[in-house]
Amino acid sequence: MKKKFKARKITRGKVILTAAVLAVGLLIFQPRTGLFFLGLKIAEKSNVERAIDEAKVRMVLQQRKIDLLKNNENYIEKILRQETNMIKQNEKVMKR
Repeated sequence: MKKKFKARKITRGKVILTAAVLAVGLLIFQPRTGLFFLGLKIAEKSNVERAIDEAKVRMVLQQRKIDLLKNNENYIEKILRQETNMIKQNEKVMKR
């Protein structure tokens, strides 16, 4: 024996619930304007801001090095000696 298919009644409550679920789904997942994509854009913005802050710090450090190279002869000597492994006359080098 086959069961007879009973048609379900479409009520106002079911229609409203379905419309609400669809509206929330669109609000969350709508391309380029939904809440999901908004969250991704906020995360991307914070990553870019962090990269900008890191670049600013590197820029300040580089500016400090430039100022030292322009004005401090001892710093210039130190850098040259480190990069070329040169020593002064009568200077003893202790190796570890």
